[in-house]
Amino acid sequence: MLKKAGIEDIPRNILLSGSAAKTAQIIDSSDDLINLSSLFKHIFEYVYERTIDRNITLKVASNPKELTCKGALESGITESVSQNNIKFWLGGINGGVWGKALDKEKDVNNTPKYNEIDKVAKDYISNSIKDFYKVLDEYTGKVRFETKFLIEQAAYTKFKDLREGDIEAFLERGLRAFHKQNERHIEETLFFYPLVGILNKLTYELAKI
Repeated sequence: MLKKAGIEDIPRNILLSGSAAKTAQIIDSSDDLINLSSLFKHIFEYVYERTIDRNITLKVASNPKELTCKGALESGITESVSQNNIKFWLGGINGGVWGKALDKEKDVNNTPKYNEIDKVAKDYISNSIKDFYKVLDEYTGKVRFETKFLIEQAAYTKFKDLREGDIEAFLERGLRAFHKQNERHIEETLFFYPLVGILNKLTYELAKI
């Protein structure tokens, strides 16, 4: 998203809030989230196609829900926050508009509607998710995954076994679950809809082991 929005520098610091903050503290018990930091670094280097000779510092507020609010209050912003540009990514790889970073207000006319999510668009989303899998596989192949995140290799193997199927079906379920109206312009990335379904399926399968 940062790269698509034209931001050229890989960030030095990342603040986690909400569910991301809670999840980070569950999967990484190391000091300063150093293990998760290495994953973030790997992803940024892959996306930006260059290496960096430093770590990315992750921070979590003591009360994650307050983080976003405090960040706005302490940033020195004097104008209305609502007037700042908000960009989002539809979730696809390439594919014209499906792979761009869109301004929620200025690019409304260029933003597809939910009824325009056809087979071609679904392929763009599916390819994007498969590319994400490739990033994860490269990372787990070069670190001791079990030691860093206390996740058994068998769990990741199970994830690899079931992740390719039903991507489009989970995308459709996500759209129905959030009651997206066909005539409305798409207002958020579609990338996470299939992933949520796949992770729920993984949870069910792991519970049977």
